[in-house]
Amino acid sequence: MEQWQKDIIVSNKIYLMDNTAYSVKFLDTFVTNEVISKEEKEKMECKRDRGGSTEWASEFYDLIIKKDKGYNILLETCLDKNFAQQAVAKFLTQKAIEAGMRHTLPKIALGSSSSTSSVKGQDQLDSSYDDDSSLPEELNDFVLYGKPLTVKVEEPTEERKPPVNPNKTYKLSPNGKGYAFIVNILNCNGCVPRKGAENDTKNMVKLMKGFKYEIFPEDPYLLYTESKWTKETVLSELKKFKEQCKRDEVDSIVVFVGSHGFENHILTADGQPMHDSEFINPLQDIDSVLLKPVAKIFITQACQGEKPDWMTLPVLPPPAPINHTIHIKAQVPKREAGRDEKCGTYFVLVLVYVLMKFARDTKLHKMLKKMQRYMVLLSKDLKLEDYQISPYTDTGLAEDFYFFN
Repeated sequence: MEQWQKDIIVSNKIYLMDNTAYSVKFLDTFVTNEVISKEEKEKMECKRDRGGSTEWASEFYDLIIKKDKGYNILLETCLDKNFAQQAVAKFLTQKAIEAGMRHTLPKIALGSSSSTSSVKGQDQLDSSYDDDSSLPEELNDFVLYGKPLTVKVEEPTEERKPPVNPNKTYKLSPNGKGYAFIVNILNCNGCVPRKGAENDTKNMVKLMKGFKYEIFPEDPYLLYTESKWTKETVLSELKKFKEQCKRDEVDSIVVFVGSHGFENHILTADGQPMHDSEFINPLQDIDSVLLKPVAKIFITQACQGEKPDWMTLPVLPPPAPINHTIHIKAQVPKREAGRDEKCGTYFVLVLVYVLMKFARDTKLHKMLKKMQRYMVLLSKDLKLEDYQISPYTDTGLAEDFYFFN
């Protein structure tokens, strides 16, 4: 693939991931054209089946850019009316024309574009995209000058507030009750200290307090400590948190976990691995106990690289039906999550910024797309393998989720 083609895909990867519709026949076309292998296709299908609505697409585009004819094969396939990928096709066509590469496009692509005027495939799907073409000043100050983020949640005003009765499914502030459980492990046995990550704890606490959530654990020493979060302690405190949520009939839960880690696992202070499901599954029965839907938001700040060869994985908890849940992660599989040793992790900085600025009148799903775009902009000067792409897996969280009523 030529560099200009690679640049288009990498710079707009989040948009492409969001708007590429999954189907087995769509992937089969790329196997036939030898862009991906059968094994790679099966791997993506498994990710999709497990609820990875963006993870499969991230891996798909990582493979596309490695192939000489990947761009044109992608474009021709998206133009096939059998696959309903017209928005992506128009977007790729227009970007190629804007790059002065009209002559390289297949004839079928030029036939789909009546002129060289701006194609609005992207804008039709997300009118806010152009507003996110550059980083906002606060995030740019971090990138350029290493300035820490000042966390202050902007509350609803008469001019900017959620629509009337926005949370039809859940009760949120000020009428509902929200609890946040924060585990941020700064030192893991056998690992280098996570310098700067102490700011993640402070920023998440300020953010959740701004949303009127109560913070757990209540012991400040445990909350802010550098090395007390052993696996035994994590499981014990999570159990206490769950019982507290039941007793107080909570309406919304946020669980933040930060540490060193690898794909789908974090490391506790004593160097023990914990699978994501060890945080997510135990809280799933709260809905049935309280006889109401409880919004459950899980946030994981950890690298997602390969498992160390010497490490033994934990025995996973029994499968649990998962609903009213969304899981937001710092990075896609096989990649490392970035951290500034002064200000904190890139993912938490961007996530906190977006939520504190826009939550007063914007639903969570839309804010997460904005967060993803900012993460790509923050990464634009990095090597492709170092790009920060923060996926989320939605398992039944209602689309009408706002942090404020």
